[in-house]
Parts: sequence; C-alpha cells; structure tokens
Amino acid sequence: YVGDTCVAFAEGNETVAVNDVCPQGHYCPAGSSTPTPCPTGTNSSSLMAQELGDCSLCHKGFYCPNTGTVRAERLCPDGYFCPAGTSNPMNNESLLCPAGSFCAEGSWEPTLGAPGTFAGESGSAICTVCTEGYFCTEHGLTAPTGSCAAGQYCAEGSTVALNCPLGSYQGAPVRGFC
Repeated sequence: YVGDTCVAFAEGNETVAVNDVCPQGHYCPAGSSTPTPCPTGTNSSSLMAQELGDCSLCHKGFYCPNTGTVRAERLCPDGYFCPAGTSNPMNNESLLCPAGSFCAEGSWEPTLGAPGTFAGESGSAICTVCTEGYFCTEHGLTAPTGSCAAGQYCAEGSTVALNCPLGSYQGAPVRGFC
C-alpha cells in the first residue's frame, strides 16, 4: 500500500506480515518495508506520506538538523539567517549574517543596518549605534561614514554632521556637542 509499510515479523514458527501507517517525519513509497526518514532541512507532520516530495522544506527562520523531523522547532540562532530548507546554519558559512547587516534569532534573511548604525563584522545579531563624534549616513554600513569636523557635532546615532548653532563653538574634530 502506498503510504503504508509492509512489516514482516516472526510469530512463533510463522512469519507474519502487517501493514502499518507511515509515521510522521517519514515517507513510504509503494512496497517499502520500512519508513524512510525525511532528510535534514525538511520536515513532515503528515501520516502516510508517500514520497520524498511529501517532506516539506523546513520553514524559513527555523532549521532542521536531523532526519525524520516532524515539526521545525529550532529557531535560527543569533548571527545567522535560515531560508526555507536550512539543515544547520552553523555548518554553512554562507548563512552567517554578512557585515553591514544583522540577524536576530529567527531571521530568514539578513536585515540591513539602519542609518545611524553599522555592523562591522559578520555574524552580528544587532547593529552598533554610530558613536558620538561620527555619523552613519545610510543602510548597511560596516563602519561609520565619517567623523565630524571642527565646527560640527555628531551625537550618538547621528546620520549627518551638524554645524554648531550660532553662539556656540567647537574647535576640535570628532565631538558629540558644541
């Protein structure tokens, strides 16, 4: 039977064949004697799956490192991203969050850092706020865009250098106030 297994076992001096429903996390092609586990990166909560195609890709934001997974329950870890079908992001360097982006737990794709922030290294779970005296103008920066010149100031998280207001003075560069 397709979706069933035909299991033989000894009962006394006789061999008895019984059909059994194919369990979750497995598939059973016609005539199979044992269930075949769904491969890593997939899962199946269905009973009576008949073919490999009945094993769904692990949901985006999750990973499925084991064969025979019933439900994707492992959230993608901080610093990585897990598109659908991920088996183990820690064993795949291409799934390490790239510099300029951040990947919080459960990410399925990298998120570019916002203006006023930067992510200088791969594997960031959060971005760093642009430090006082510097500005970060655009999305996805790996370092501050530049520093404030004399006569300007850049508070923490600045996206541009601002001129000191009338009546104030800043004679040194890289300052957060006038």
